[in-house]
Amino acid sequence: MDKELDLTTSEGVVELMRTSKSEEEWNNNCDKVKAANGKDYPAFWYESIMLSGVAYGVMRRWKK
Repeated sequence: MDKELDLTTSEGVVELMRTSKSEEEWNNNCDKVKAANGKDYPAFWYESIMLSGVAYGVMRRWKK
């Protein structure tokens, strides 16, 4: 990834998580998000990643 993302915003986190090409990369990206947000997921995580379908969409690509 060429540009620096703001991992304290929903937009930055969604963009980062969508780049995950494997479960390992997803987990590493989760660690980056938590590190940027006081070692925990940000308050918007569940809505922006889980409820929105981002997690499901990204993980579906891994099975191909």
